[in-house]
Amino acid sequence: MANVVDPNSWRMIPLPHSQDPRPDASSVAQPASGPRSRRSSASDDVSPLTWLSVALGRFFGQRDHIVWNVPSGSEPAMIRRVDAQHAPGGTPVAFSPERQQSTSQTGPEPWRVIVEAAVDSASSERIERLEAALNGAAPLLLVLCDDGTTARADAAPPAAAIAARLHCNYQGVSFGDADQLVKALSEIKQSGRSTLLYIDTRASRAPSPHFEPPPDRSLALIGDDSIRNVAAGALAALARSDARIAAVSTDADAALEAAWDDLPERVHCVDSGVSYALTWCAGLAAGGSRPFMFLSCDEALDNLGQIRREICESRAGVTLIMESPSAPGDSARRGSAQLAGVRQLPHTALLSPKDSTELEQLLAWCAIQEDPAIVWLPEAREPQVSWPRGRDVVLGRAEVLGQGRDVAIVAWGPSAAAAAMAAESLSGDGVGATVVNARFAEPLDVRTILRVAQSASSVVVVDDMVQTGGFAGWVVEQLLREGITRPLTIVTPPPSANRSRPHDAHHLCALSIVERCRWLAEPACEPPAGPDRPNVPIVVGQRAVYPAWFTAPTAAAQCVADVQQQVLAQQVSPFIRHWIEQYEKVGQRDVYLWRWCLHGLELTTLSCVAPELRGQVRDTKLLAVMYGVMLDDIADQAGSRDFLNELTKIIAEEGDGDFSTFARAHQDYARFTGELWHACKSRLKALPCYDAYAELLGYDHRQILNTFDYSYLVNRHPQMLNVQEHDMYLPHNMQMMSFATMDLMASPGFDPNETGKLREVIWHAQSMGRIGNLVSTWQREIPDRDFTSGVFAHALRQGDLTPDDLRLAPPQAIEAAILRGDHESYFLHKWEAHRRCIQALAPCLRSVDAGKLMTALEHLIQMELSSRGLK
Repeated sequence: MANVVDPNSWRMIPLPHSQDPRPDASSVAQPASGPRSRRSSASDDVSPLTWLSVALGRFFGQRDHIVWNVPSGSEPAMIRRVDAQHAPGGTPVAFSPERQQSTSQTGPEPWRVIVEAAVDSASSERIERLEAALNGAAPLLLVLCDDGTTARADAAPPAAAIAARLHCNYQGVSFGDADQLVKALSEIKQSGRSTLLYIDTRASRAPSPHFEPPPDRSLALIGDDSIRNVAAGALAALARSDARIAAVSTDADAALEAAWDDLPERVHCVDSGVSYALTWCAGLAAGGSRPFMFLSCDEALDNLGQIRREICESRAGVTLIMESPSAPGDSARRGSAQLAGVRQLPHTALLSPKDSTELEQLLAWCAIQEDPAIVWLPEAREPQVSWPRGRDVVLGRAEVLGQGRDVAIVAWGPSAAAAAMAAESLSGDGVGATVVNARFAEPLDVRTILRVAQSASSVVVVDDMVQTGGFAGWVVEQLLREGITRPLTIVTPPPSANRSRPHDAHHLCALSIVERCRWLAEPACEPPAGPDRPNVPIVVGQRAVYPAWFTAPTAAAQCVADVQQQVLAQQVSPFIRHWIEQYEKVGQRDVYLWRWCLHGLELTTLSCVAPELRGQVRDTKLLAVMYGVMLDDIADQAGSRDFLNELTKIIAEEGDGDFSTFARAHQDYARFTGELWHACKSRLKALPCYDAYAELLGYDHRQILNTFDYSYLVNRHPQMLNVQEHDMYLPHNMQMMSFATMDLMASPGFDPNETGKLREVIWHAQSMGRIGNLVSTWQREIPDRDFTSGVFAHALRQGDLTPDDLRLAPPQAIEAAILRGDHESYFLHKWEAHRRCIQALAPCLRSVDAGKLMTALEHLIQMELSSRGLK
């Protein structure tokens, strides 16, 4: 407070009490006689300080205090008496601490008002003094007058940045706009919160914290069919009927200037940066406005943390209109995959319109919401396909366009145009299609998508680019979670599509949808079974369940015999034979398991592995299987936590573990586990691409160790069993992600740019592997009270078992409950859904033959189901 009341620095003077606490605009803007238009009034013959002093005198009374820290001619800053009749220019009046205390009365805290030139507040020392002043109990109004001098100050921070540093509210007005000044001062006084009020005294322009107007960089993107033109015009129409709506941009925007020509006071160009513009929007929303800010996708992603803190977490009523840099020839176009982080923002809706009419609907909906929203405009031009006005927008509600029972097409944003074209073409072939226009990506209307998918024979999800993790991935994830088993595929515009001509891209995408729908309808025309495509059923209990890729049933018994014969015929190298012999000294698993694993590893080794390294990689992966089994067997024993912790230190490379307090058998077990690990690591280091993927392999191993922790907890606390966590953690026990990374270490010809796509395929493959494992091993695990298999979690979910049953019931009763509830079938259907996902992703991979991997996985599940009780 010393800085505020020190007469040698800031001299405080009282303002006269106002007889009219609610002034109208004319009493402020027209101190002289005669009418004056708003755009030419006060700035013509009244100085900014006179104009401001009259306004302040109307809102602040005798108990409030003001400091005029502004220069008079060439004199230093002076403090002068001000009231409604006198502008600055009188005798300086000092105000002592005693006088300030004497004016303190009961009632609201008196205001402190400081008026000074914006350039004087640019220094760090000055900002620090203002921070100290804000520590007082009384609210502070800091008025910064900008006459353009700040533009010449070196590194002078904009007013919005000063407000952000001071953690106070922020408002801005233009000199001469009396309506805006009256409104701003009224809102500030009513809020009772410290505020920085920026006044641009250079011209009668809309308020903004910028210094010099930038060149108009938007003109190159603006055309008659620009979607930005549509957005700007729709917002302007809304603003004419809703005084709260304001538009914010970081560029001089031709579309906004043209559409908002009659509303210049509500267009804010904040060219000092996106960060300041976001703070400006948050301040406007806090004052009751509804700001709409235009920014690019990259700008939003670069400032995602600030958006979360200042807008989303505070639930500020701000709408961000996010555009993709999709100008002609722009290779930096962004797809929905870049919005994964945006979907995680709290309290925030993520929308995209299918056409210009729906864009107007979405903007009108955003204007009446209290929470933030983000409108995604992935294309620069309006779609040429249009629809009549759709039903009213409801949070998280999709729109269904047309009805058909043959195929469900799910799209979001302009991709709905391609979906509509495809539906029309399919109808000519007698195929009925239902198009779901999602409208919202967050919250996603899972209920509508699920309902439409369940009633159709197949599902097509349309995405805007060939990228993983985008809209298609969000939809597929939800469908898989709900156990949808319909044939499913993802379609995107071909990479060759001309993005500067969206209609052409939509047309090519529609052709791809039609072609894919015909392909989905062809299972009945598959070629006869051959040696690479076995023609046998899956046996579940006493029944046979046939996946879609089986064309006709044969004798299940013969299938079991054939698979077992293949496993027993698997050749074992002397190197592996040595390790099997060593294992038999400490472990109890049958040799059939290791032959089975070798056969499975041979089948699932990626096609990109160098031929001369396939045998070496296969044997190395079997060592990894061995030490995984060693840890898994301990994790399944709920009383061996300390021993498990020491074993995991070996794999985590946190030392060799301390086993001195354990029994001799445990020490031998730990020694063998360590030898396995070190032998495996040594062989991996000899592979040609080890260094390129060593960090990724370390990550994969940590996921495996996490699985062992989860298995231990589940067996110790059966009540925590659930299907969701089972599907999240337990598949890593199959090690297929780490095996794929090992394969890449032996694949000099693999394209590293496809790593993400490959890992998505392997994630599905690993889930399929886990399903095959759980349905073939759950029965033998019951006597050991090992309940990590998903069938037990599903039985708990369905109410066929309780946690007490798992603890106390006889093994035969638990097995009977699983068979009675047919809980294996739930996971076999999920296996089929994962297979279809790999089928849809296969065309995206060039370095790996995903079709060969899919055939191997089909064979692998037969191996699993033919080996019940043998491994």
